[in-house]
Formats: sequence, structure tokens, C-alpha cells
Amino acid sequence: KEKMEQKQRNSLLLVDEIVEISSEDENDSVLRKKQQERKCKTDSKRADMLEEDLEKLSVGSKKVDEYKRVASEYVKRTGGERQNRFCEFDNAENSVLQWIHRGGGGSKAVITQVKECGIILKREDMHRLRGTQWLNDEVSNSFICLLNSRNQVHIHNTYVFNTFFYTRLNVGKLKYDYDGVKRWTTRAKVDVTKLDYILIPVNHNNFHWVLSGISMKEKCIFYIDSMGHSKNSSEKGAAYDVMTKLKRWLSDEIVDKYGTHKKDEMEIEEWTFKVIKNIPKQTDGGSCGVFMLMFAECIEFFGKHNNFDFNAKHIPILRRRMALELLAQSLATFTQERNVVTP
Repeated sequence: KEKMEQKQRNSLLLVDEIVEISSEDENDSVLRKKQQERKCKTDSKRADMLEEDLEKLSVGSKKVDEYKRVASEYVKRTGGERQNRFCEFDNAENSVLQWIHRGGGGSKAVITQVKECGIILKREDMHRLRGTQWLNDEVSNSFICLLNSRNQVHIHNTYVFNTFFYTRLNVGKLKYDYDGVKRWTTRAKVDVTKLDYILIPVNHNNFHWVLSGISMKEKCIFYIDSMGHSKNSSEKGAAYDVMTKLKRWLSDEIVDKYGTHKKDEMEIEEWTFKVIKNIPKQTDGGSCGVFMLMFAECIEFFGKHNNFDFNAKHIPILRRRMALELLAQSLATFTQERNVVTP
């Protein structure tokens, strides 16, 4: 009798546990459902905001279309020879630049949407191209997107990561997280073994932009700083830290995509570090982002990481040029041989 009673008690306890577990599962299910509903509402709100922004862009669309036409003509006019990049702006182009920076609608007015990457640029973003202001991620990544698009069509040997790549790689206790970026090349449909150059914008402490990169042909990792910090040698400092992490990233990328045998075949551990020193230097405190992008553009065109055909005096023109290129959603193409042009 006691055994029967104990068995009944155990059965009741089991039922209670099942009910409790079912209740927990039900609560989890309800919680997940609520989270999904909140996510849907957030996504819907973002979609509505995007639609609203694009509606703002369509206001006065005939005028905007005319401005875009002028910008596109400018990009064509200043293509061909590299020195054409530094041509003066005509009256129509100056009018477009004035509209970009001073037109109606205030700082939140939408200027354009870069369709290649889906980035919406507002007047407050384009203001970053005036004077000596720092560039933000929206402007930098829009230009990088257009640079990758030009490279994909014409040259096929360089890929520039966006400004978030190194930041995402450089996280965690060890300040390195390959898993956080392992899908980036897959999503971009990039095969690193077929590239000449991999370029990576690096932001130091939200204060200064530099460009680092990997030369697959020369088997080296390099670092370009427009401030020309000589203390950041290849043996120590910020440059060494960045290059060490990029070398490790390349090794992990090759192993993940192609296997250990490919990494051993490439002998990545033997690749060298280089701090590029004979470069154009910035003379103000806010143009490091422009220099970083121009370094990337020159490497993409010349296929070399020590030839740069601009200097500090060209930066005001290049800032205005970038504004028109972003509005036109295209970069100029050049037909001359890829020889260095002394600025």
C-alpha cells in the first residue's frame, strides 16, 4: 500500500513538473512572439521613415533631376586624364554645390540615395564635405561603395571594406573577433585570393582615420597615416597593432574559406609589415577621412600602394568633387595608363 501511495505521489509530481515546463515553454513562446511583434513594428517604422525620406527627395524632383544631370556631366567631363580631377567648376556646377549645402529643407533635407548601398545622404551629411570638417560613416561608406562599383566594372583587383569592418573585428577581451566578420566577404561575393589589394579604413578612438591594407601580390600588410606619425613604425605602436590583427584576419579567412593547406601554401606567417611614409600629408585637423578615401582611390587606380597623385592643396577641390560624385552616384573613369602623376 505504501509503495502504491508513493507511486501516486511521484506521478503527481511528474504531472506538476510537466505542467510547469509547459507553462515555461508557453511563457517563452509568448515572450518570443512579443519580441517578434516589436521587431516587426520597428522594421515597419524604419520602412515608413525611409519612405518619408524618399518622398522628401521627390519634392521638386524636376529641379533635383537637373542637379543630378549637371553632376553626372561633371563626372564625365573630368574623367579621362587624371589631372582633370582638379579642373575648376563652372557656373552650373557651382549652383549645384550651393544647393547641396544651402538649399531649402534644412539640415535634414534628403539630397540623394546611393542605390548601390542604400545609404540616404542628407544635407547634414553633405555638410561634412565643407571646409575642414570630419567625414562621417554615411559619406565615407557611400564613396567606398562607388569605388567598389567602379572597380568591379573596370579593374577587378581591389576591394575596400566599409568603415565598420575593422571596428567589428577589433572587439572583445582580446580585441579580435574573426567570427564577427567571417561572413562579410561571403555577403560581398569577394574571393580574397583573386584580389591584388584588400583595403581597410581604420578609425583610431573616433578621432583619426587611417588606411591599412593587404597587398596579395607583394605579400605585405601596410599602413598609411596622413598625419605621418613617424613613431608608428612597423615594430611598435598603433600601426603594428592594426597590421598584426589584419594579418591574423587574413590567416583566419583563408583557413575558413579554403582550408589550412591553402594558408600554409601562401606562407602568410612570413608576410611583412610596411608603414608607407612618402605620402601626401594633411595640413588641417579634420581632413584625415578625405585623405583616407583618396589613398584608397589611388591604390584602386594605380594598383600600387606608394603612388599618390594629389596633395594637401587639392583637398578643397576634392571635397567639392566628392559632393558632385555622390549626387551623380558614380565616380569618373580614367583612360590613361596607370602611371603615377606628380601633383
